Amino acid sequence: MMNAKELLDRLPTRDEISSLMGLAPQRDSETVASAVGVFAIGILVGAGLALLFAPKPGQELRDQIGERVNELRDRVGGEKDRMAGTA
Repeated sequence: MMNAKELLDRLPTRDEISSLMGLAPQRDSETVASAVGVFAIGILVGAGLALLFAPKPGQELRDQIGERVNELRDRVGGEKDRMAGTA
């Protein structure tokens, strides 16, 4: 009788399954950039939700959100320009 650890050790890994299906794992710079982008979007959504649930008056909260959006827009624009220059 096998225990759970032995059973889990026998399961194929994601890379093994991919290779059996004829798919090679992709780890190029485009994939990394995409993952970083998704992570950044998650951070922005989380920050936005945190601000929305913060105990502040409506107008003050909207002003703060507007300021942060403008700051983030400036940062993203700077990163976009920097990345376009390195490509």
